[in-house]
Amino acid sequence: PTVGDAFVSAAGILEKELNEARDKLGESPTDAEQQNLQQKINEAQQKYSQTQAAAQQQVQQFEAGVVLRYRESMQPVVREIAKAQGASVVRLADSAVLWFDPEVDITADVIAALRARSPAQTPASSLPEPAATAPTDEPAAEPPTESQE
Repeated sequence: PTVGDAFVSAAGILEKELNEARDKLGESPTDAEQQNLQQKINEAQQKYSQTQAAAQQQVQQFEAGVVLRYRESMQPVVREIAKAQGASVVRLADSAVLWFDPEVDITADVIAALRARSPAQTPASSLPEPAATAPTDEPAAEPPTESQE
């Protein structure tokens, strides 16, 4: 079962338990019974929140692992292309990069090299087509770029 399935299942169990507790009260519950039900509701909400947080943490860990494995699989190709072009550093163009000269952008070369490898060697089959780059004053997206020294 997936994390989502487990979360939905746990939520369904909590809801069922609360409905059963409500049904047992009848039409005229005493103050003590109402307090008991409220306590069960609070406990169920706490369990729900804990289950939700645990599921979210599992998803984040999975996503981080996928990104790490993907970057590790790209590293040899990126290193080879960067060295061939005389670069000593390759960075991701992200929000920390305000601008870069598209002349040093190796994104298209990396994507082409990854696509040339067999699917068993790389997850590149899901890569988008490289965009044509031209000098711009627009903020950078997220392609890898090289820094020549």
